[in-house]
Amino acid sequence: MPDRTTGGRDALSRTLRELRQAAGLSGKEAAEAAGIYASKISRIERGRTVPSEEDARLLAAVYRATPEERDRIVAMARDVKAENRRVVFKRDLGPLQQRFGRMLEQSALVRTFSPNVVPGLLQSPGYMRALFASDDETPEAVDAGIAGRLAQQRILDDELDPRRFVILMVEGALGWAAGPRELMIEQVERIIAATYRSNARVGIVPFGRPARVFPPHSWQLFDQRAVIVGTHTATAILTEPRDVSAYVELTDEVEALAAYGDEARAVLNRVIDRYRALDS
Repeated sequence: MPDRTTGGRDALSRTLRELRQAAGLSGKEAAEAAGIYASKISRIERGRTVPSEEDARLLAAVYRATPEERDRIVAMARDVKAENRRVVFKRDLGPLQQRFGRMLEQSALVRTFSPNVVPGLLQSPGYMRALFASDDETPEAVDAGIAGRLAQQRILDDELDPRRFVILMVEGALGWAAGPRELMIEQVERIIAATYRSNARVGIVPFGRPARVFPPHSWQLFDQRAVIVGTHTATAILTEPRDVSAYVELTDEVEALAAYGDEARAVLNRVIDRYRALDS
């Protein structure tokens, strides 16, 4: 199992640490200037705590950040804010995909699980269109959702980027055909190609593998600070520590069940064979 400790490599922690160092301040000096505990500065820079918007503005001022840097820090804190609350959004495909994209860019380790559809980072455009259209969205909303999701996927293209991804799904999800067999074969081949990426660990829970957990919905875990949970009618961003900890443990369980590398590709090729055996 890969190390899931981010060590403050996410964008917000890294930016605040670099600004403090550029200002020539130690953690203790920064804490005294900001009027907060040095231990809090340490937790923020190690990715253990997300500052409130007020703390983000205060630290930006202490570090003599530019207005652009300040606005970026505050926006990041707003997106993944650990204030012991649950944030629920109604589905609005374009803005929602943009929000997800910002959270992806700000995280060092993203772990995703889906029990019934292909995870978004691996979806083909045809598969996306079928999913979005199934929710009775307008054509404009569907196009916006696809554009946003394709923009997210580009984060996987730079395999030298320090961000890492674990993408988990179950073999049975591929039996839900989002279109004709040609679309599904193309989709599975796309997943196979992703198993060769050096920055992504793609895992498939094979059919028939004994399990102790039975997750009913999908989620995305951003470092150890936030989790996005999808439902049919809304999307929740959870930042309360006990919520996030529960999903960290659940993700660990699913990750241990999955097949990877050659074993995963063998599972996926069996899926393709089943689709090819279907009548046209």
